[in-house]
Amino acid sequence: MSRMLFAGLIMLAAINAHATYLDPMPIEALHARADLIATGNITHVHAQWEDGRIYSYAHFATAETLVGTSPTEDIAIRIPGGEVDGLGMLAFGAPDLRGGDHVLLFLRRDPYARSWHIVGFNQGALSLRLTEDGALLEPSSTTEGSVPTTHSWPVTLRDYREVLTQLDGVSP
Repeated sequence: MSRMLFAGLIMLAAINAHATYLDPMPIEALHARADLIATGNITHVHAQWEDGRIYSYAHFATAETLVGTSPTEDIAIRIPGGEVDGLGMLAFGAPDLRGGDHVLLFLRRDPYARSWHIVGFNQGALSLRLTEDGALLEPSSTTEGSVPTTHSWPVTLRDYREVLTQLDGVSP
């Protein structure tokens, strides 16, 4: 009897288990899907309810546009998940951006929401760390779990900029 109960609990757990998998995106795929690639700072983040879900809006002040054209210096980036009135929602692989973060972002315009979103979840959000040797890029933190990557980290901003410049001459 106890074996059947244990087997039933295992089966119930397997039925209720949810998994998300995101394929690693090489820089070529991120570049091809992005309308804008830029460095800058997250000035502030707020969350709100929309259609029964929580979304966070990270406000991004662009410092340097590497690809595309920035429509303004302050861009609202819509990210699934966040916390409103003590109730939180997590989205696997969503970047955990916070006010004061220095980042390089691969962004795509969402004409329906009048906002932007990050291409490839956290794969399109890189932390920018200033060192004595220059600026270094590393994957950003995520709200839960991690997303595989195709890069070796850290990478200098100068080297990354050169790769993006070369890709600008390649048609998707």
